[in-house]
This record gives sequence, C-alpha cells and structure tokens, in this order.
Amino acid sequence: MSSASVLKSSFGLLDGKAATLVTLRCGKAEVVLTTLGATLLSMKVPDREDVAREVTLNHWDAPDVATLAARQREVGAYMGVTAGRFANRICQGKFTLDGQSYTLATNNGPNHLHGGDCGFDKRLWTLDDAGTATVQDEDGAEVKVARASMTLDSAAGEEGYPGALSARVTFSLRAVQAKADARELKQQQEEEQQHELRFDYSAESSAPTVVNLTNHTYWNLSGDLREDVARHQVGVCSVDPLDLLVLSFSFFILPPHGCCQTPSFCVCLFVWLYK
Repeated sequence: MSSASVLKSSFGLLDGKAATLVTLRCGKAEVVLTTLGATLLSMKVPDREDVAREVTLNHWDAPDVATLAARQREVGAYMGVTAGRFANRICQGKFTLDGQSYTLATNNGPNHLHGGDCGFDKRLWTLDDAGTATVQDEDGAEVKVARASMTLDSAAGEEGYPGALSARVTFSLRAVQAKADARELKQQQEEEQQHELRFDYSAESSAPTVVNLTNHTYWNLSGDLREDVARHQVGVCSVDPLDLLVLSFSFFILPPHGCCQTPSFCVCLFVWLYK
C-alpha cells in the first residue's frame, strides 16, 4: 500500500486574511492546493523513467497568495481555480428560474462568466478538513488517500444570484492498481500503478438557484510544457446511461508568464453529463 501524507503551511496574507497551502502526497504523486479560489496549483506524477513531472500549467511557482492573486488578474485564464457559482458563460447575464428573471454581473462582454466580477476563484475558502485515510477500492483492497476539503459561503444576491449558497469541494489523491484495458497499447504492462486525483463538489442553497462548480486546471500530461497536447486521449466513464454527453475542449497557446517562460500548449476540458 502506497504511503500518503498531508502538509499544511502558510501562504501569506491577502487583504489581511491568511491563506493556506496544502500539499497532498500519495506514493510518488504530489498535489499542491491553496485556499484562494480553492485552487489546484500543481500536480506532479512520475513519468516512464520514474521522474516526477509537472502536468499542469497553473501558477505552481507563485511564492505567496498576493503574487498568485496578481498573476490571476494579469493572465485572466482562471488557472487551476474552482469556478463558481456558475462555471462557463450565462448569455447576457440573465436567466429565468421558476418564472422569475434574474440579472447577473456581466464580466465577459455582455455575458456573465465563471461567477461574475468576484467569483469563487477570487474568494478565500476555508480549509475545513485535511488528512489521510484508509479506504477500500472497487476490488475491496485497502488504499491510502490524502485529501483536503474546503468550504465557502456565498450570500443571497451575491453577483445577482438568488439564495444563500454553501459550497464544498474535496480533493482526494490516491494510488490505484489499474488493469490494462483491451483498447490500450499492446506493449503496456498488464498491471501498473496509476494515480487518481478526484474532485467532489456539493452545494446547499437557502432558495432555488443555479449552480455549476468545476475545476479550471490547464493540463499538459506530457510533463514537458514545450510539447503540445495533440496526442492526448480523454475518456469519460459513467455508470448510468446518458441522454446527452457534451465534451467541450479549449486549446490554448499561452504566452510566457510567471511559471513558464516559453509559449506553452495546454488543454482545458469541460464535461457536461445530462440525464
């Protein structure tokens, strides 16, 4: 069984409020999080040569929360954040719910994007819980998990949304033993250790409302940010039949910035499952 650990440390002050850095480790994989925007700053996993490689294009080298906040404003790409209350765009910043019309803040031309002017990405979340646990996997085997949960309260009327909302996200990192699928390359070993990072979201509202939470990490799984993502393959697993599956890919060539001094290729993936 792979070892797991969690490390909490100070990440400085933002507007006089303390931010926290959380490092999850499991086996040879490492995930770094911060309470600003419930953001995934970094994920490193071992490559074929067993060398740990960075696989995100997030601001993983930001030294403190003030620098991170400044970079997020400068780049404007929502790197690694938890987007909310509503990820993606709401056309014209308007929607109707139960016969009542609501007008939201517009921060993307005429549209509302990722929660508005002060979305969940710009808020300091509360680190509710962080630690390790032993759980059973799908085959009944015991595995170690490193995880952290963050919460955020949003007042009724904030950015124009109805209802007071309490949101929660849990990040879980674990090592799993996965058998090779028949569709995979023949030269792949029959059984190999893989690392799984899981995001679990929940929210409760005091009134009917709309909510759509997601993580906005930019991935480049090659481990070399100079390479593009044209050969990446993405799979979506579902235990329930789906009436409609929408995959929305956004490919970017980002200019040089703080954590990467050369133009970089990356991909951000949104998945909507409609039943």
